[in-house]
Amino acid sequence: MQGICIDAGTSAVLEQGKTYFLFNHGKNNVYVGNFENVRSQFGSFQRKQFEIVKEEKAAVKPVEKLVDNPVVKNFTPVRHVAIAKRNQAGIRKGAKYIIGPSEHAPYYNVYLLDRPNVPIASYITLFFEIIALYEEIETPQHVRQPETPQIEPIEETNVNTLPIEVKV
Repeated sequence: MQGICIDAGTSAVLEQGKTYFLFNHGKNNVYVGNFENVRSQFGSFQRKQFEIVKEEKAAVKPVEKLVDNPVVKNFTPVRHVAIAKRNQAGIRKGAKYIIGPSEHAPYYNVYLLDRPNVPIASYITLFFEIIALYEEIETPQHVRQPETPQIEPIEETNVNTLPIEVKV
């Protein structure tokens, strides 16, 4: 079905007066997208924000997880080093971060430069300026720890019983 946005509210991705493709998402919400494919949706919004223009009776297939797709399973994500263009929930303007795709499309993950394997946030709106391709650093599979030296206990001796040498 299609609908015209009549109330964009505080959304950064909706434009008032623009026609979007809508897909049912529960009783009061719809997925919104620019193309006639539920996988192209960019968010879920309240149904009352749209005036339905064209309604279709066809059943909508549920959204598949992207990781179930065999093409996506073999896909190596490309990550970039980027600079934040504004402050946003823990992201500092001007700071460098690693950004890359999320398994929950259309979101992308944000990582700290010193912890590239743990995402700190996921966003749908891109407010980063990409400056370079991030090169993955290979970590060794097994790092051998050096053995700690064994310290042998010192025998306790009485100072008064030690032999004394006298030189003449």
